[in-house]
Amino acid sequence: MKNKKKFGLLVLLGLALVLAFSFLPVNLKQVEAATPLSGNVVGWMWSSDIGWLKLDSNLNTPVKVVDNNLVGYAWSSNLGWVRFGTDLTGPVGKGDNWGAKIADDGTVTGWARVCSVYVSGCSGVAKDVSGPELGGWDGWIKMTNARYNLNSQTFSGYAWGSLNLGWLRFWPENNPNPDSCTDPVIANRPANCNPACVGGSCGGTTDTLSCSVNPPSGEVGDTFSWTAISSADPSGTKGTYTWAGEKLVGKTGKTVTAVYDAKGTKSGSVTVLLNGIPQTKVCATQATVCAKGETVDATGNCSANVVACTITPGSSSRISYYQLDSDNKYAQKAEIVISSGCANNTTVTQSGTLNGFNLVCSDGGTSVDCSKLSPGNYQVWVTPPSPLPTAGFRNLLFSLSAGKGSSVNLKFDYLVTHQN
Repeated sequence: MKNKKKFGLLVLLGLALVLAFSFLPVNLKQVEAATPLSGNVVGWMWSSDIGWLKLDSNLNTPVKVVDNNLVGYAWSSNLGWVRFGTDLTGPVGKGDNWGAKIADDGTVTGWARVCSVYVSGCSGVAKDVSGPELGGWDGWIKMTNARYNLNSQTFSGYAWGSLNLGWLRFWPENNPNPDSCTDPVIANRPANCNPACVGGSCGGTTDTLSCSVNPPSGEVGDTFSWTAISSADPSGTKGTYTWAGEKLVGKTGKTVTAVYDAKGTKSGSVTVLLNGIPQTKVCATQATVCAKGETVDATGNCSANVVACTITPGSSSRISYYQLDSDNKYAQKAEIVISSGCANNTTVTQSGTLNGFNLVCSDGGTSVDCSKLSPGNYQVWVTPPSPLPTAGFRNLLFSLSAGKGSSVNLKFDYLVTHQN
């Protein structure tokens, strides 16, 4: 009987020493569902008095999250098992009559319970709370002012374990207690002491969200694709994506498209709801929409497409007219090319005299007005005046201009070999 009383006092003393739990790396691996949150939890809790509390225990029922509810068992070699479950309703009149869970806004509420307060196992009839073994402590642990943050994947805030346990503190991010890293209670402890985390790699891996538009510039009427990339949801199948911005309002999905009917700079933003927690990002890139026929210049502004207007010689730049006799005359043709940068029906002007000869143009079969030529390839030659000049000449220089500073120089020879 004395031994039993001594054992009861030791248990009570051990429980009274538990002053402040601190959650250490807690990681939700292989999360399958988007909302609600589900997956296996790995990591540790820490108490300065009892050492490590292992959440991914070797038991078949480690702590996990199922539909946002924490369920399963954590293990401490000094405290024993701590159970999380949806059937835990907490002590009467203390509020939050549900097991520990992550609410849609990231708030962590509800209860967990130390198994040593039960007569057998970790449920059913509890021991006499007022008896010497428990000393008035009922083993309830209430999540109080605690949160789960999707962006940093960490817990923050506190849980309350009554007057015998005091505050249970979620470990502050990037500020671990060096002493806890050397605690010898559990040999297979984390290599370093990072903050409590859920999702990604244990240690508070930061979730990133970005969005972009492709192409970054185009014309009115073009299709622009806006795409969001979340490191917590690479496939875009777990979260809900809602877009905002001109032509984007109300559109949902990882990638959406927009067609703009007015020029200007277009911005977009996306809100991703993942595991019940929203995250919004304004896209770093914007879409520059230009009017038809415009492109973005080196300064980032829309400018009219400038395509050079050129008129150049083809394979021959010399025109010759032969007068053999009154019945034998012929003209040798030159060639010119007017580029696509010249507007249709470009006015072609001539400078320099042809000594009474007239210029003739053809597009390869049909005579056309030499003063109004569309972009294309042409042959040019001359028709003689009447009467024909009696004296020949060579290298009579004249030019054709298609405007915009473009011109081509041609030479004209009039050759007389015999005249009746």
